[in-house]
Formats: sequence, C-alpha cells, structure tokens
Amino acid sequence: MKRIFLGWDGFLLDRAAQWLLDRHGEDLSGILVALPGARAARALREKLARRARPGWTPPAILTQGDLIDEMVVLDRPVAGRLARTLAWARALSELPRARLEVLAARPPESGDLRASLALAETVRGLHADLAQEGIGFERLARGEGRPGSAGEARRFEVLAEAQARWRRILDALGLADPHESRFAAIDAGRIDPDLKVVLVGVADMNRLLRRLVERLGARAMALVFAPEAEADAFDELGCLRTEAWKDRDLDLPLDRWHVVDGPDAQAERTLEILASWGGRFAPEEVAIGVADEEVAPHLERRLSEQAIVAHHAAGTPLELTRPFRLLAELAAWLPRRAFAPYAALLRHPDLEAALRARLEESDGEIDVAAALDGYHGAHLPGAIDGRWLGGKDEPMRAVHAAVLDLLGGLSSSDPRPLAEWPTAIRAFLAATYPDLLQPAVEEQRVLAGSLSVLSDALGEIERLPGALGATPATAAAALDLAAAISRGESVSPRPSAPGEAVIEMLGWLELPLEDARALVVTGFQEGFVPRSRRDDAFLPDGLRRKLSLPCAEDRVARDLYAATVLLRSKKEIAFVSGRKSRQGDPWLPSRLAFHAPRAQILDRVERLHRKEGARAMSPLAGGGRYELPRRMPLPEVEAMRVTAFRDYLRSPYGFYLKHVLGVETLDDSAREMDAKAFGSLAHDVLEDFGRSDLRDSTDESGIERWLREKVEDLGRRRYGARPLPAVELQLAQLSRRLALFARAQARRATEGWRIRHVEWKPAKPVVLRMKESEKPMPLHGAIDRIDVREGSREWAILDYKTGFSAKDPAKAHRRRDGAWRDLQLPLYTLLANELGFESQPALGYFSIGKDEAETRIALASWDSSDLEDAFEAAREVVRKIRAGECFDLGREFSDEPILLALAGEGLVEGTEEEDGESEPEESRG
Repeated sequence: MKRIFLGWDGFLLDRAAQWLLDRHGEDLSGILVALPGARAARALREKLARRARPGWTPPAILTQGDLIDEMVVLDRPVAGRLARTLAWARALSELPRARLEVLAARPPESGDLRASLALAETVRGLHADLAQEGIGFERLARGEGRPGSAGEARRFEVLAEAQARWRRILDALGLADPHESRFAAIDAGRIDPDLKVVLVGVADMNRLLRRLVERLGARAMALVFAPEAEADAFDELGCLRTEAWKDRDLDLPLDRWHVVDGPDAQAERTLEILASWGGRFAPEEVAIGVADEEVAPHLERRLSEQAIVAHHAAGTPLELTRPFRLLAELAAWLPRRAFAPYAALLRHPDLEAALRARLEESDGEIDVAAALDGYHGAHLPGAIDGRWLGGKDEPMRAVHAAVLDLLGGLSSSDPRPLAEWPTAIRAFLAATYPDLLQPAVEEQRVLAGSLSVLSDALGEIERLPGALGATPATAAAALDLAAAISRGESVSPRPSAPGEAVIEMLGWLELPLEDARALVVTGFQEGFVPRSRRDDAFLPDGLRRKLSLPCAEDRVARDLYAATVLLRSKKEIAFVSGRKSRQGDPWLPSRLAFHAPRAQILDRVERLHRKEGARAMSPLAGGGRYELPRRMPLPEVEAMRVTAFRDYLRSPYGFYLKHVLGVETLDDSAREMDAKAFGSLAHDVLEDFGRSDLRDSTDESGIERWLREKVEDLGRRRYGARPLPAVELQLAQLSRRLALFARAQARRATEGWRIRHVEWKPAKPVVLRMKESEKPMPLHGAIDRIDVREGSREWAILDYKTGFSAKDPAKAHRRRDGAWRDLQLPLYTLLANELGFESQPALGYFSIGKDEAETRIALASWDSSDLEDAFEAAREVVRKIRAGECFDLGREFSDEPILLALAGEGLVEGTEEEDGESEPEESRG
C-alpha cells in the first residue's frame, strides 16, 4: 500500500480532491474514496464535483465505516441494528434471572420490553465494539483476554452464553452479524476484485478495516495529511503510530490559549477573540469548535446578539424537535396514564393546536389548557384514564375524547406485534400535522425534517423480519423503540441565506478537515479533548490495553495530531478552556495544553489560574497621516472580474489604481517573457489542447508530441521563427514543462477524468447576490479548465499555474491568520452554476512546474461552508468598494517602484498588538 503525504497546512480536502483528479483523471468509477466522517465525505464530493466537467465519472465517496460494505461480498443478509437489538433482547430474556443479575443489578421483568430493550442496546453496543476488533465474548470469558477480576470474568461468561443464543436466533432468521460476517468474507477473499480504494485522512482504523486494507495491498492508497518528514509517525496504512504522538509537544502558543470560568464565559471570550481579529474575517470565514456541547447554546445566544447566525453543522438534534418530544411525551403517559405526563402531552403546542381544531368542529371553542387546569384544580387527579371525577368535567371529557380520536389505535393498552404499531403512529402524526409544510419557513423545515427521520425509524420497525417483527409490544414500547432508533439523528441545518452572517459550529473530530480560515475551539477541557471513556463499565482502559483495543493513549495521540493539524492549517486559531460546568462542577483544561517543553509548563499553570481580561481589537493595518492620492467622486464599479477581488483583498488601494483608474506600468525594457506572458502562452497551448481530439487521450507520448508542436506553432506565430535567445529558451522550457504535464494528464485521463470545458465563460449573466436591500454585483471571468470524472458526480474547476514551483491554492487564497487573500476559485463556482452540477466541485490549481514534483494538481479542501464564507467575504469587498473604502494600502501592495512612490512608501506606520509585539508583515506596504 502506498502512502501519499499531502502536508497539513492550508485546505486539506482541496488537496485531496486535486490529488484525486491529478492521479485518476475524469473516470473515477472504479475508485472508492473513504474519509473519517460524513461531513468530510460530503465536502470532498462537492470539491471534486466543482472541479469536474459534465459527464465525468465520480468515485464512490463514503465514510471509512461504510467502506467495507462496498468492498466485501457477504454470503447472507446481515441483521440491521434494530434486528440485532431485538435479538439480543430475546437472547437475554432466555437466561435465568440469576445469570442476568450478573449483568444488571435490577434485570428487566419478564414481558417488560422497554427495559429489555435498554439492556439489549447496551449489550449490542458492547458486542459491536468488540466484534469490529475481531473479539467475541468467548475470548473474554475463557480465552487469553479473560479479565483478571473474577467479577468482570463472570460478566463475560454470561455474555458469551447470551451470545451463543443470540447467534442461534439470527441463524433462524437467515441473518448474520455484520461485523462477524465481514471478517469471514475478508478472510475468505470475498472482496471486490476490481475496485481501488483511496483513504483520505484516515488516521485510525479498527481491526476489521485494517484487515480489509491489508488484503487490498497495492489497490489501496492512503492520503495522509502530514508532511513527508512525518512519515515515521504513521504506520504502513497511513494511521497514527501512538508511540510517535502520545508524548509529543504541541506547538500551542500561550497567547492562543484562554482559560475562563463557565460555558457562558467561554462564549463571551469567543466573541472577544473574534473581535480581536479586527474584522479580517467575515463570519462565514470563521468556525467555532464545540468540544463540549454545553457551550453551544451560549454561543448561539451570544452570536445572535451580534446579528450572527450560529450554524451548527450537526443540525438540530432530533430530541429537540417537536414531533420527537410529542412521541416521547405520549410514550411517558400511555403505560400508567398518569396526570403529569398527560398534562405535558396536552401542552405540547402541536397537539394542542390539533385538539383545538377538532374541538371547534364538534364541541365549539374549548380552551384545552383551561379545561385541563380546571379539572386538575378541582380534582387533583393522579391519572387520566377515562374514569372522571366530579360532575362538571364536560370540557375535559370533550378534550380527552379528542385526544383519543387523535391517538386512534395508539390509545389501546393491549400488546400487538411490534411491526404493526408504525401504522398507528403514522396515523397519529398525520392527524397532528395535517397541513402541508413549507420548507422555506425555517420552523416548518425543521418540522418536516424531523417527521422524515421518524418515518425512516418507523419503516425500520415495519421491515423487521419474522419473529422479531411479531414480538408482542405495547404502544409505549413501540414509541420508545422508534425514539431509540432515531435518537442521535438530526435535522440538517438550513442553507445560509445570501448576505446572512453565519458562523459554523463543529464538533472536535470534524475540525481537522474543516476549511475555515479562522477557528476558535471551545470546550478545550479534559474529558472532551481527549474524550473520556471512564464510564465504560464493561471495557475499562486496563482491559482495553490488554486486548490491544483503542485506549486513552490512542485518544491522546489522535487528538494531539488533530490539534497539530489545526495549528498548522488555520490562519488564526484560539483554544478556550472552561474551569467549571454550567452546574458549577470543576473542569480541568485539556492535557494537550500541557504537552509543551518543560520550560513552558509553569507559564501554562499560571495561565490556568490567571483571570484574563478582554483583548483589544487589532486592525489590519495602521493609519498614517499620509493621504493616498485619489480621484473623487469615486466612479461606480458596475461589474467585477473574479480576479479583481484578490487585488482588493491584497490592497484596496492597489485595486483602486488598477480597476477603478486603470493604472498600469508599461515599458519596453523586457528581453524575455515575463511571468504573465509566459503563463499566457502556456494557457493558450493548454486551451487548444483542451479543444483537441487528444484532450481525453491516455497516450502520454501522443499528448507530449501534440503539445510540443503547438508550442512551436504558437511560439512562431507570437514570437517569430527566430525569437530572442531568452524567449527561445523559454519556449524550450515550456515544452519541457508541458511534457511533464502530458504525463500528469495521461494519468488523469486514465483515472477517468475528462476535460469538459476550457476557458469557459457563462452564457448567462452571473451576479454575486447581496442582501435584499443591496444591488447584486455582476461577475465576469473565464475558467481555465473544468474536468468531470466519468461514472461519478465529481467535477473539478482548475486554474493553470506556470510559476517556478507548484502553488497551494489554500495558501494562495488564505493567509496564515485565516483571512481571505483571493476569492477566485470560490467565485468560479458561481460562474459555473449554469452547468447544472448538483455537487460541489473540487477547486484547485494545475501547476505546470519545473519538474515532475512541481507538476501536479493541488486542491483546496473547502466545503460548502467555506465557499459561503468566501462569498460573504466577496460581498464584504463589494460593500467596501461601494462605500468608497479603497484608500488603504493593505498588506500586499504592489512592489512596483512607481506605485510605491505614489502610495508614499515608508510613510505608513503599522500598529502593535496589545502585548507590544508587532504583527509580522507578509509583504511590503
């Protein structure tokens, strides 16, 4: 297996996407690309699709957890999670109660399906953790993995006995455990013989996945987000070597670590940090890591006070949606019909509205809450079960009759086959939510999404096989089961509205592959980074080490690597630790903060106990007394090329001179092609190649011969039959570079990539949409190249670069502090919208370098939130231009002497940070 080290600075997924396009061309149909998580998989899919041309063939992009199912051929169907849980419930129920008491102090009573399912789910999870590592309960009961504690050993003996029964139940159903079946299939060689696998950023694997990848051998490749110099810190499969990472120092500057009190203080400090960046980043350019979810609502509130929407990438947890709460409250009432859960049920806003509508049709207007309160005030009932108290209960009886009418079959307390209950639950939900929902209304969008997730859970119950579907269950048990299946799911966040200020909030493990330019990590506390498993009663850390399972040291290594990637890849980053929880319980900061040289430890201890004050905002550049020359009034900028945004971000005044006044330097001193002319010639050759019959060829020599002839032809037409010696040498250099391009292009075509467009311009007008009150900005530009991958949804937008060395688009577009310095590639996605691709393209550079190493595709690992962040940065540029904010030199003003003189070189003073240290300059001016 080959490992490819892509580095760990800049936008990682863009690099991966570009590498895939460079390596495999437009036809990626025979490739499976696996990433650590679903968000990263979606982001990579979008990046590739944005870089590809119509008709390309995308790869299958999935999570590393789904990779095995795509590769191995099982000999029989596998049981789903619900079927396995029910099978465990049945297997456990067959054990003598004395044996069950070894597992639980209070085992479920016979016939108590709700309690049985709770225990079964715990055992199912334990079995899954071990089975994916190739370990069965038998090994811990009687094998070399047997725990030293007699009590622990007895528990695994009982579990091994239950596991034998569980397997017999699945066998009778014609089903198998997915983990055990996958191991068997891999060992038997039942693996797809043709598919290739590319692992992207997969830093750790369970044994099941390792077994598959080892079997694939050369058919698998690992893209590692680390420099080649770190090769020894990764194993042969591209995973972390724990021993190389667990004791490593983390280069976390002390001024980037903040320690405050509770969750709200963390949120407040986060906003102070954002302010300290001095407006260099639009909200969409910033991400907030939420290692401790307790901080999330405080962040949302604080940001909303600043008119910024906190876009929680995890979406709205289903447990917080109204339909989920409705079913939970109904399940709480049904078993005992107690008054308190009944009152909570009737006060659910959706049920109350549905009841009110029904009552108006039959009984006239009745205030449901008043009827409930009146009845309770008069009778203090312990239950609402149809046995009424007193004689003045007509409103309450009418309300309850409407409740039973809505419930339909769910009002019955009699058990029935489990698979029959979903019909009644669906009918209840349909009666409660009869109106067509409008996705454009956020509240209704979340409502519709939650109903969809619940419908999927009910469908899983309906599809239960044989005896499992016939399991007797009450309505409450069926509702509990639907909730258990859907718990942990979420409704995806709404797309950001044009011009809306949005900041993405992400979990800790999602951050390394997130493309935000600036990042604040909250919840940087022990127990969250790294995540604690102290509550694992069955597999404590000592036993995990004995079994060579992932343990605390592995989690420390993983998180040290993740933090290292974050520190290397972000322009600005800060970590915020809390001293206490919302309830006042003390927290310790993450141990990662103390992975530092011994000489720094005391400073970090001092930081832990010192109360920090708010930091002052730091502007981008100092304002000197010199007034930059200008022509007023400022002419209106009626349209912008996508490349003009880069000029403004580098220097507003440089933009003004070039794009408003049309200033440029002209002379006749050149005796060779300058970089612009050399690149222009290369672009013309490549444009013609992209329109030629050879554009999809895999014949390296044929491509090279065609390009050489084209260079000669265009060179002769542009510079004559006998050009200047330097130009003739440059033409030879270009031919040599294009020979290297031919090799890369042939490989790319072999991988299924096809050139769909070159120098493509949209046929329809394209605008950068602003807020409703703002006029859109028309955009212009031509895209060097659009590739598609055959058999897939991948596409790529590529910009040719002919510099001396290969450029990293992430670095070219963003500064080390996270600020956008170029928006060209993100804005290309707007130009390409009319092509109709559904997915996000890969965005990057196709560098035509001086040697093979420098001739490659480099991708920027941006996801949709980064692109929206870029669009917002573009909107902000437009607003500033329209406001006349063009008289700041910025940080990358031209180095042309005449322009420097015009700008008053040496007269503009910089500012200093609060601690007195000057901000490092990236360029003159």
